[in-house]
Amino acid sequence: IETQIRESAVGQAKEIISRRVDDLGLREAAVSTREEDVIVEVPGQDEAAFKEIRDIIGQTARLEFKLLDDETDFFGPLRMSADKTSLPEVIGFQQETTSVGQDAEGDLRRKTITYAVINKREQETAKEALERFKSWTSTLTPPPDREFGFELTRDTDPVTQKSSETGWRTYLLKSRAEITGDMIRDAMAQPDQNPNSLGGWYVALRFTDAGGAIFERITGANIKRRFAIILDGRVESAPVIQNRIAGGSASITLGASDPETQLTDARKLELVL
Repeated sequence: IETQIRESAVGQAKEIISRRVDDLGLREAAVSTREEDVIVEVPGQDEAAFKEIRDIIGQTARLEFKLLDDETDFFGPLRMSADKTSLPEVIGFQQETTSVGQDAEGDLRRKTITYAVINKREQETAKEALERFKSWTSTLTPPPDREFGFELTRDTDPVTQKSSETGWRTYLLKSRAEITGDMIRDAMAQPDQNPNSLGGWYVALRFTDAGGAIFERITGANIKRRFAIILDGRVESAPVIQNRIAGGSASITLGASDPETQLTDARKLELVL
């Protein structure tokens, strides 16, 4: 158990540091582990530049859970009125249908909403694409007490199963964080024992006593609505709340992808949480 906890903590630290190194655009940097140390190698940097890098990657990670506002189709009117000449390069709109709660009889309500997307340019880093995306969204005014969330998009090669970063998409979030990282006790990727899951995976989550009480209240009031998991300002996942969750424990399923992809996503989400 001690070994498992140690390996999990080191893996968690490496994942966060790797993300921050990538954000800095340090293409030649290497991040590795040695026992309980995380080693960051940055070639060609002077001491002052390295100190700045060290300060950035040494910050405490910020984890938040925020409800989505899927009732408001903010980007819908923009999609209808915009033409390609009026939008910045490689920014576009897509639509998705998602659940937005239950009606008075308890039946599922669904709505088709629009979200904005940006594709990476060739030789552009994900951070550079996100900065261009945020520069454009900063010219827009979301509704009161709302903000834009951004999630990295990927394409998976069906043959090699390797994923590559393609760009970013938006979510319309409620500004207030309902749950924060200090309310989470533990998270672990687990195989789904349901015989119909065909080898699927999910993430088991345990809250502190205070966090569990808040989570029970939030999930009870927002059944069939999406709840975004955000690390360092990026949306990592936006699962749908299936029912009121009491007892300080929860499970996050990974959708209908193949088991190997589910395992990869579950382990990534475990590190995030």
